[in-house]
Amino acid sequence: MIIRRYLDKKIQGVEIIHRKVMHDHRGWNIERFNEGEFDIKFVTDSISKSKSQTFRGLHGDSKTWKLIECLFGRFWLIIYDNRKDSPTYKNWTTSMLTGFSGDQILLPPGVANGHYCFEDCLFSYKMSHPYTQIEDQFTIKWHDENLSEVPWPWEIEPKYISERDR
Repeated sequence: MIIRRYLDKKIQGVEIIHRKVMHDHRGWNIERFNEGEFDIKFVTDSISKSKSQTFRGLHGDSKTWKLIECLFGRFWLIIYDNRKDSPTYKNWTTSMLTGFSGDQILLPPGVANGHYCFEDCLFSYKMSHPYTQIEDQFTIKWHDENLSEVPWPWEIEPKYISERDR
């Protein structure tokens, strides 16, 4: 069983999906994906591991739906609308995701995401298209003027960040 709702009104089309976590004396179980719940065909399923104090992103492309979740650890997710034809163009929002919560975020094409890890974490994402090479993606720098009011979860630049994201 899942509950789907729009994350907030700041970015059109971004949904949060709350999956039921079933607990008993042995532990817990979550059904992470059921293709019958989506009108989107996901073709790849990837996981990235990041160290504590790592920032990745903000990246996106114009054709890929992404279904994001935290499998282990805890990370702060930032989402940015880069769709020029969207009524929420240049809007951003944030969300905290934790392992084993059952929460997922569905991002439409043209919406970028990035995440900052408070501890070692596993970031999982399904995509509706195969991985797009960097030259076919867009990158929004974390210090872009459109993100000047974001309450970044660090006091100084993250310890681990790629040159692309710096």
